Amino acid sequence: MQIKHVIDSGNYRASSDYSDAAGFDFAIITVPTPLEESMPDLGFIEAAGADLAPHISPGATVVLESTTYPGTTEENC
Repeated sequence: MQIKHVIDSGNYRASSDYSDAAGFDFAIITVPTPLEESMPDLGFIEAAGADLAPHISPGATVVLESTTYPGTTEENC
């Protein structure tokens, strides 16, 4: 019921246009993380973060939903 309320309110929007994140408090990045020689290829994660960064406000929360290893964002940010 809570999700329906948020969707109906217009405060949730799924988009592949990074500028849609402008003014939002939360953004979720969902990108593939293919393996390359048994190691995750972080290219999609890095590109998504770089493309999103100019559009979010200070204090915003960004969630990474990926199959990469724990600690990826700490090690690469």
